[in-house]
Amino acid sequence: MDQFNNFIVQTMHECSIVGHILLVIDALDECVGESRKQFLKLLAGLKLPDNFRVFITSRPDKDIRTAFSQVHIIQLQAECYQKDIEGDISHFVLHKLLVDSPSPHDIQRADCDRIVKNSEGLFQWASVACEFIQEAVEGAQSPITALNEVSAFGSGLYNLYETVLHNRFKNIKKHAFNQEFKTVLGFVLSVYRPLPMTALTILWEHAFEVKGANALERILAHMGSLFNGIGNPDMVISPIHTSVRDFFTSTASSKESPSTLPAGDFHLNTNEYHFTLSIALLKVLNMELYFTIFYIKSSYLWRSKSKDIKTEDVQKMISPQLSYACQFLGDHLNCVEIPVPEDQY
Repeated sequence: MDQFNNFIVQTMHECSIVGHILLVIDALDECVGESRKQFLKLLAGLKLPDNFRVFITSRPDKDIRTAFSQVHIIQLQAECYQKDIEGDISHFVLHKLLVDSPSPHDIQRADCDRIVKNSEGLFQWASVACEFIQEAVEGAQSPITALNEVSAFGSGLYNLYETVLHNRFKNIKKHAFNQEFKTVLGFVLSVYRPLPMTALTILWEHAFEVKGANALERILAHMGSLFNGIGNPDMVISPIHTSVRDFFTSTASSKESPSTLPAGDFHLNTNEYHFTLSIALLKVLNMELYFTIFYIKSSYLWRSKSKDIKTEDVQKMISPQLSYACQFLGDHLNCVEIPVPEDQY
């Protein structure tokens, strides 16, 4: 929120530009959690010069409609653009499975049309379905069987995610594997900023005092349909869409059993992993952070004043996990749930 105020609002008030200025905020509904509440409050009370206009796109979520109940809303009906949407999705699917496919397979034009129809206008559904089918081909499995699987449980995103996961992790109902799976996903989804596999591996080693991160690598290797960065150790690993995070972490009332949650057996509570991550981050600080890390001759000098230190030197000296630990250890510690003895209630 401070960044928005400092870089956008304050700048708008200070600049002297003749004519109208349009500020576009796209996909507001993808802002989640407490930050969403704060951002909505900020936007609803935004006061800007008369020549500024704000254009916001979003799904019509209730809290967003409530926050902007006093402003002009243009609601686009999907039916009016259905042919255009289907055309775009069809173009994507055809290129993904037929034109750009690196391996020969049995998928035909009619199968692509089937994917388009089942997507019901959701590009995300079509994208994940294509990835799932491609992974089946690369794994020497039948792409038609994969297509039948993703089509059998409806067109909803959560249904698709669950189908993909059950196909990849058939032992999810076994307690030991279930806990292992949730620990891996808990590590990935609990961080406040996506980290590359190299950094996650080091944190895993520190957290569990093991050499290597076999479970982390083994499970994430099968998550390419739902997460970016899989297979590239230097790319950050993050959900391909906000709905993926929501699928794994959406909560229900205490009266409901885990099986009623959107993710079912795959559901996890990210709050359970802040303690483990905090321990790992403390170990990173203890091992990697040291005095005059850039070999500056005097601790009274700012790094920016030293002409000998370049940006690439900073990146070499400060690892992704060290940078993350310095910025977010406090946030993780604030989320650690410490049990209170009964006699102190």
